[in-house]
Amino acid sequence: MDLREAPAKTIFLTAGDKIDLHELMYKLHYAIDRGDAAALAAMFAEDGIFVARDERHVVQKEVVGRAEIEKFGVVFADPARGDAKHFLTNLVVFPQTEDVRIVGYILKVDVAHGPTPVASATDDCLARKIDDTWYLSRFDHYIDTIHPNSNHP
Repeated sequence: MDLREAPAKTIFLTAGDKIDLHELMYKLHYAIDRGDAAALAAMFAEDGIFVARDERHVVQKEVVGRAEIEKFGVVFADPARGDAKHFLTNLVVFPQTEDVRIVGYILKVDVAHGPTPVASATDDCLARKIDDTWYLSRFDHYIDTIHPNSNHP
């Protein structure tokens, strides 16, 4: 870095912002578990991006825009896919210069036949505040493993 240039300022987050960001992530997975595509899409900025990657981190689906995310959510968040629930842990918020990065781990569990682990994953997201409300600008979902005893998609 050229020392004559002022370093970019990172976003200042209040304790309330951090709580809101954690709630955003919990509500997103709650919407998926309930099969609520409209609630899922509402957590994204109008130009938000949803990216689903497989266990090799190859992009399986990339959806751009709130309306398209809602259409995709009808399939992705379909409660008919089974009685699996997402459990989030280790959510960490990293202020950056424009958006805020949120990283967390997910364990998807079949609660009807167990509890039996279905898959583990990592979410690596960007969020931005628009009119005092936090929205996801980018959501990258990385499947880590699909458990062999799982009968869930």
